[in-house]
Amino acid sequence: MNAVLEFEKIVDSIYGVYLDGTDGFLLCKRSLEQIQQLTLEEHPELTLEQFDSRHYHYFRKGPPGPLSDMLHRCTQGYCKKRSSRSGDNFRFIGNMALVALYQYWEDHYRDEIARLFDVENLKEPIMGDIRLLRLSIIHNGGIAIEDVEKCEILKWFKRGDLIFMDRERFREVVFHVKELIKQYKARLSTEQQQAVPTRGERTMQQVVVIERNRTGAPEGKENEGLEQLNQLLKKGEAAHVKEIVVAPGDRSFCLVVVDDVGE
Repeated sequence: MNAVLEFEKIVDSIYGVYLDGTDGFLLCKRSLEQIQQLTLEEHPELTLEQFDSRHYHYFRKGPPGPLSDMLHRCTQGYCKKRSSRSGDNFRFIGNMALVALYQYWEDHYRDEIARLFDVENLKEPIMGDIRLLRLSIIHNGGIAIEDVEKCEILKWFKRGDLIFMDRERFREVVFHVKELIKQYKARLSTEQQQAVPTRGERTMQQVVVIERNRTGAPEGKENEGLEQLNQLLKKGEAAHVKEIVVAPGDRSFCLVVVDDVGE
C-alpha cells in the first residue's frame, strides 16, 4: 500500500472514532436524563437540581475504595452538560482529532507523499490551515492565534476566538482532506499510465522488484529465473505477467515482467 492510501486509511480511522465518540456522548447524556426522570417519578420529593448536584465518582478499581483511588469526579449536571453538542466533550474530541490528523501528516505522510511525487517541500493549503488551528489548540490554550486569520480554506476563526471543531466544521475538514487525497490518487493513476511502455520499447523499466530479501527459493530454480528474464528481454516480444524467482545465495527476491501494450 502506498503512502497516499495509507494516509487515507488514517483519515478514515480518525473520522470514524470522532463519529462514534460524539454519538456516544449524546447517548450518555440521554441515558442519564432517562435515569433521572425515572427516579424522580418514583421519588417526587426529590428535585432535578438535587440530582444534578450529586457526584459521579470514577475509581481505579471497584468496588470504590479510598478516595486516593479516585481518578475522576464530576456532578451529574456537568456530565450532561459536557456531553451536549456544545459541551466540553465535543470540543475536546473535535480538537484532538484535528491535532491527530495533522500529526500523522507532518510527522510521516507529508514526507512519504513528497517522495512519491519527487517533491522536495510538499505544501497544501488545507494542511497549512490545519497547522494554524493546531498551533492555537496546543500552544495557545485553544484560543485562536493571529495567524489563524491567514487560513485559505478554513476561515472560521479570528484572533481570540475559542477553537471549537464541532461536527459541521470537522466534517468540512475531512471533506477537504479527502479531496486532496483524490487529487493524489488521480495523479498517481496518470503517472502510472504514462509509465507503461509501448510495443517495441521493452526495457528494464518493465521489471519491477516487488519483494526484496526473500528467502527460500525452490530447489533447482536458482538460475532459471535469470535465464527466462534474459530470453524475454532479448526477444522483445509481448509476454504475460509472470513471476520469476531469482535466488542469488540467501538474498532472493521476486521480479515481475509486465506485458507489452499498444500497437
